[in-house]
Amino acid sequence: MGRRRKGRKIRVRVKKKLPTLFQCPRCGFTTVGVSIDKKLGFVTVRCSNCGLTYVFEYNQYLQPVDYYSRFLDNFEEGVPSEEKSEELPAETPE
Repeated sequence: MGRRRKGRKIRVRVKKKLPTLFQCPRCGFTTVGVSIDKKLGFVTVRCSNCGLTYVFEYNQYLQPVDYYSRFLDNFEEGVPSEEKSEELPAETPE
């Protein structure tokens, strides 16, 4: 009698995911994040290292990668950013 055939191995295809952190054009670190606020209708693209920030209007058809590309375009064109300077408390000499 013959042997049973072995079933084919199922190959799992790994789906590529879009990145969530991007490289900053100013400082070069991979620290740029995109935060989307659907209720207020704004998208903030901000580098957590150097503080470079741009704010865009929310569009339901755009992904975070699209906002990052707009961020790069604005930076290269020289459009001023909305930088929020977070001042540290002054050191008191003891």
